[in-house]
Parts: sequence; C-alpha cells; structure tokens
Amino acid sequence: MWVGDKGKIVGKFEPVDLRSLLEKLIEFMNPLAKEHGVSLAWAGSSGPTAEAFGDREMLEQVFSNLLSNAIKYNKPQGRVSISLREDPDGLVVEIQDTGLGISQEHLPLIFDQFFQISRGQTKTMKGSGLGLSIAKKIVEAHNGQIDVTSTPGAGSTFTVQLPKAPRGGVSA
Repeated sequence: MWVGDKGKIVGKFEPVDLRSLLEKLIEFMNPLAKEHGVSLAWAGSSGPTAEAFGDREMLEQVFSNLLSNAIKYNKPQGRVSISLREDPDGLVVEIQDTGLGISQEHLPLIFDQFFQISRGQTKTMKGSGLGLSIAKKIVEAHNGQIDVTSTPGAGSTFTVQLPKAPRGGVSA
C-alpha cells in the first residue's frame, strides 16, 4: 500500500479473486493461529470465484490485519471463521472470532487512528493503533464498507463489503 499526498490511498484497481486471496491468507496465518491455540478455517463450503474490483495488495493488507487481530485477541482453543458471499450490493467477507470481544462503548472508536483498548487481557499485545484505521481507509477507497459487531467475552464479527468486478472487463 502506498499513501500519497493528503493521505489518499493510491493503487491499481483490477478484478481480484477474493476467495483465492483469502485462502492464501488462511494458509499464511495458520502458524500464528496454532501458536495462539486458535483454529482458523472457512465457515461453510468453498464456492466459485468471487471477484472484487480493487487493489490486490491493499485488500490483502485489510484481511491480513483483520485475521491477525482475530487470532491475537482470541481465547485459547478459540476459533476464527471466514466466510465469503455475494449479495445484491457486492461481495461480503465476514471474519468471526470467539475472542475477548469489544464493549459497546468502544465500538464507535475502534476505527479511529491510534485508538487502542486498554484492558488487562491485552497488556502484553503490542500494536500501533493504526491497523483498523488503515483497513477502514482502504475499504472506503474501494467504495466499500467495514463494520463490526461484538459481545464482550463472546467475540467479534468484522464485515467487509466490496463492489464486484465489472463483468466483461474494466472500462476506462
């Protein structure tokens, strides 16, 4: 990802096979998941190619960050499940975990730059507080949306909606 002048995210937009991208990230993140005692897998069966219109590297950064967080802030023997579906508005990726969860008072703030939840369970986990802020900027640069629902002690679900790639190629 490259952020240019005035914070504008610059990238090459093309059809991106989200299923393939997510499968590769699951394989890449499996050692981290095992290290944390967390299972990482597709929810449901795999399906056909689902092409979003975007920058592959930037989308990889978004989902890598979400998967990494779902693993690091999970419980021992916890689970992270990833699903991908088409809906009338585009493609929807959900990353659901059985982790620590986020309190309702913090939910509106988690996409803010440098925001980090301070709680005893996460004291040993380091981060810059930029990951979710950057993920939101990338998703919005793709004309998409990112949302979260969460229950403290039960886990979180991050939902990313992205536009589908145009059929029959990209028009200039």
